[in-house]
Amino acid sequence: MLLDEISLSERLNSSQLKSFAIKGLFGFKDIEILFDKETLILIAENGAGKTTILNILYYSISCKFNKLIDIDFESVFLEFTSGVSVDIKKKDLTLFYMRDDISVVSSDIQESDNQEINLLEREYQKAYQR
Repeated sequence: MLLDEISLSERLNSSQLKSFAIKGLFGFKDIEILFDKETLILIAENGAGKTTILNILYYSISCKFNKLIDIDFESVFLEFTSGVSVDIKKKDLTLFYMRDDISVVSSDIQESDNQEINLLEREYQKAYQR
């Protein structure tokens, strides 16, 4: 069968992601999701973490690792059908994004906040240049 002969629905329903796991979500939950079916439905009480799980998945596969900093988890594991796997450890992200004691700053900062940050940066630089 040629690639052109594969129906659109077959392509849309074929995930390149084989499995997704989160260790230590909220400090105590271990989650594993297998993508071996066409449909996945997450059902749980309000506040159980459904949206957080989906956010972690989205941030991980879209390489928005800085967004993972504010989420409480230990590690994320992605396994693809190609055999490639990715293990993202929160401690590694924290070390990368928080190095030199400078926090990741959102790009949504208002102008007044930006001026305050510039003042704080100058004070920080003065303190360490002495």
